[in-house]
Amino acid sequence: MAFTYDVSSSLGQLRLAIGDTVSGAGPRPNGANYSDAELNVFLSPIVAAGYGYGRAVPSMLRMLATEWANQANISIGEYSAQYGQIAANYRAAAAAADLAIDSTGAGVAGGITVGTMTLTNAVYTVNTSGTVT
Repeated sequence: MAFTYDVSSSLGQLRLAIGDTVSGAGPRPNGANYSDAELNVFLSPIVAAGYGYGRAVPSMLRMLATEWANQANISIGEYSAQYGQIAANYRAAAAAADLAIDSTGAGVAGGITVGTMTLTNAVYTVNTSGTVT
C-alpha cells in the first residue's frame, strides 16, 4: 500500500488535515496509515468535480471515529484506555470540519459561529443547528 506525503498536493493536504503525515505512525487504532488508494476513494471524486480537498476531511474524520469506536475500552489495574472518547473526539472534529468549509471545500473565515451575541441590548444564541434563539 503506497503512502505519499506532499503538502502541495490535495492528497498531502488531506493527510495533514487528518493527522496522517508520518509513514508507519498513522492515526488508525493499530497505528497504520491510510494508503493513497484508500484516501483517493474519497478524494478523487471531490477533486474531479472541481472542489477542494476540504470536502473530504469530515468524511475521513468520521471514518476514523468509526474505526476507534470499534475498539473496546480497557482497564487493567490503574491503566485505562478509553477508545470511545477518541472516537467521540473524531466525531466532534468532523462536525467542526463541516462548519469550517463552504460547499466547494474551501475554508470559511469569519461569520457567525455557535455561541452568544449581544446586539442593541438583545441577546441571541446561535445553536449548532444554525438556528438563532
